[in-house]
Amino acid sequence: MTLYEGCLIKLRGREEIFYIKGLVEESGRYIALPRYVPSERGDRIDLRGRRYVVLKTFDEQIEYLKRKAPELFRLSEIFGTYLPLISEEDIDEVYHPDTKLRDILRRPVYEIDEAISKLVKELTREVPINLIGVTGSRLVDLTGPGQDIDLLILDYRYVRNVIRILSKIREDREDIITKFVEYHRKNLRFPKHVLKRILERRVLENVFRGYPYFVRILLMRNYEKCIIYRRVRSISRVVTYGKIIESNDLSYTTPCIHKVRTSISVNYLISDKGVFTDTLVICDAFRILGRLEVGELYVQDVGIIRRWIYLDSSSVISLP
Repeated sequence: MTLYEGCLIKLRGREEIFYIKGLVEESGRYIALPRYVPSERGDRIDLRGRRYVVLKTFDEQIEYLKRKAPELFRLSEIFGTYLPLISEEDIDEVYHPDTKLRDILRRPVYEIDEAISKLVKELTREVPINLIGVTGSRLVDLTGPGQDIDLLILDYRYVRNVIRILSKIREDREDIITKFVEYHRKNLRFPKHVLKRILERRVLENVFRGYPYFVRILLMRNYEKCIIYRRVRSISRVVTYGKIIESNDLSYTTPCIHKVRTSISVNYLISDKGVFTDTLVICDAFRILGRLEVGELYVQDVGIIRRWIYLDSSSVISLP
């Protein structure tokens, strides 16, 4: 079975929809977390009229599993803690982003599908169609307020092509940029006018045909993992200052990898959270609140990194 970040799955006997964390695979198991869970209060509705609520943060997802499915937690040999590790035999249904996009292009169903098709058409000027997929709520036919366009690029060698195309898109997006500012202020602690300028310049997350979009470029080649965690020995919170000292294509991928100089001599920032990806490229000097991780991290085309700062969902970037 070929699974990668961006795929969604259902488990046998369960109605929740999980997403794959494609950064780690150990002992033939995948890390998978619940994203959409059944709830009468949910604002996302599937084709059969069932309602789902979106669990947006890692903490929400872990707490949900502790209450509803504690049996899914297994001891991770890599991290030394219990994580939801899913075996192939646990999986009942897989939603593949590339297959779903082909269906949308052939048979559009929702209003958002027209915008998806036109954005994909722009991307296929320089990216092969078989390397583009759709993820998020549209992948599983969940509609509701605030729906956006989530696309995947399945080969990071097309980073420059994607950035070049998205940089040319210019729309009247004042209202949505204002909403972005409020949404991202908890992770990006800049004055409003500075944050607004940064968000206007971002290309991987912005607005197309009135819909917010986010394009993830997976750090993978031919569906093989390019990033492997090994022997993570210690984790601690850290506050430091950073400045990008080398701009590279990996800074735009998922996970994003920035080579930086910091006050504690850590040479890499790593994040799988899109809010930080090209924000840091735009704002090259910053204050970092993240997690200092000590272990071994192998990244194809970079090599082994033994010490790094990880920007998780609780991390903050601010001006120095």
